[in-house]
Amino acid sequence: MYISQNEQLNIYDGTRTKRLKSKRSEIPQLKNTGTNLPSYTDLEKAEIIADHLESQFTPNDFGDPNTERAVEKSIREFKNEIRTSKFKKVQPSEIIYFMKHIKINKAPGIDSITNKMLKNLPLKIILKLTEIFNHMSKFRHFPNCWKTARVLPILKPGKDPTHPVSYRPISLLPTLSKLGEKLILNRYLTHATKLRLPIPQQFGFTPQISTTHQLLRVVEHINEGKNSNLATAAIFLDIAKAFDKVWIEGLIHKLIAYKLTQYIIEIIQSYLTNRHFTVLVKNSDSTPRKLQAGIPQGEIFVPIIFDLYMNDIPQVRNIMISLYADDTAIISQGKTPGKAIVPLQNYLKNLEAWLVRWKIKLNVDKTEAILFNKKNEDWPKVKVYGTPIEWKKEVKYLGVVLDKQLNFRAHTSLIKEKYSKAFRAQYSLICRNSSLNLNNKVLIYLAYLRPILTYASHIWACTARSNLRSIQVLENKTLRMIANARWYHRNIDIRYALNVPSFQQFIQKLAKIFYGKLPDINNPEITKIPVYDHNDKQNRKRPRMTISL
Repeated sequence: MYISQNEQLNIYDGTRTKRLKSKRSEIPQLKNTGTNLPSYTDLEKAEIIADHLESQFTPNDFGDPNTERAVEKSIREFKNEIRTSKFKKVQPSEIIYFMKHIKINKAPGIDSITNKMLKNLPLKIILKLTEIFNHMSKFRHFPNCWKTARVLPILKPGKDPTHPVSYRPISLLPTLSKLGEKLILNRYLTHATKLRLPIPQQFGFTPQISTTHQLLRVVEHINEGKNSNLATAAIFLDIAKAFDKVWIEGLIHKLIAYKLTQYIIEIIQSYLTNRHFTVLVKNSDSTPRKLQAGIPQGEIFVPIIFDLYMNDIPQVRNIMISLYADDTAIISQGKTPGKAIVPLQNYLKNLEAWLVRWKIKLNVDKTEAILFNKKNEDWPKVKVYGTPIEWKKEVKYLGVVLDKQLNFRAHTSLIKEKYSKAFRAQYSLICRNSSLNLNNKVLIYLAYLRPILTYASHIWACTARSNLRSIQVLENKTLRMIANARWYHRNIDIRYALNVPSFQQFIQKLAKIFYGKLPDINNPEITKIPVYDHNDKQNRKRPRMTISL
């Protein structure tokens, strides 16, 4: 039955891969944190999870009184300003364009209006929607009926399913709300470009830029330090409940300070305030709960708002800041590890004050530090809020393990571990005895398994050839199983028959595309990334060498 369902899925819209990844399981009896009594019905479970989330979506209980007064004053003065800014009218063609590009397989929000319905709306209704969106801009008001999210609780890997804290909230927003967000985003981006927002060190959810660009920037900065005989000290911060604890008033204050257009600030303020959510367990919805803080996750506009909240992070000369939304790395270099640590510690003191001012809490226990240095001497530890942070031999940043020698051996080990786990999960579908047809077996490998091997490969594939060969062995074993090959069939012939390039050929192709597009990206921090001859053997352990594997 599973195989027949799988073969009916569309291979081009990602539904098949999502089915392969999804693990649907019922929520068991939950422990009520207040009474410690178990819940039995779906409604009781929904209410318990909603209680937990309601307490989570509140501002952190600390701050700076002077900053709070300044925020209150600026918002009060902003409200009293005469509305002078003109809004860009929404055209029916703009709505039609967005409707053409929405995916029909997305789940609807609490209003049950699907994307497929929107795609089939007649022109008469589109004209009415245009009217609504223009009134939204004119009156600087985001409709309240679009501000309630339906939350689906998804169990976090390895967590206790009987505790409500173990569930990750996935918000389903009304489809018309998402359309409204895209229209606001379109207008915001026009002004943001003029105001040079966000700061160039922020790569999160920025056009043409991905996590691998920030990884390249970090890795090449460390490499440049090594070539100049400089030690590198880095700390990787973990922000607790980053999106859920955003201080809304503080965010609006920052938007005013950035001098964004008046009507955009007012719409964003309306969008973020008076928001509610319900939790859905099977067919039972909890009672609506109000968000006291945080920004709703579920659409592209929200992460961009978070980028603006982090935009005024302190910047100091000789300290490198790397941001991808809330993933933050602070890097310092010096002639000795000690001389790299001192400015890093000084910066952290300034950062601590900034974090308190804007009610941002760090997970000190999950914050990690590393010294990129050959010697294993006992150097002073950096402190965050008085807590010493141990120097690690390796840290994980944006999905890639960085070890102190930067040889990526630990990362390739992680890849093989993740791949083996995913392979076991799909074994019944791609094994020799599976009745799934050959094309679908290959598709499972290309869409689900191979991305595990190739993520950010143009950064870490400069690792030792023995590490790359061990990954190639994994691919060979998988393809031999898929093709049901005998012992005498050569790997090269199997790949040719399946039309699958070797791991090395594929990552080399990815690297050529990635590095070929770098000069076209308009970001000063990317422009600073050093360019060197990838054919020079002196650079054999640097990322660009992936081009000439």
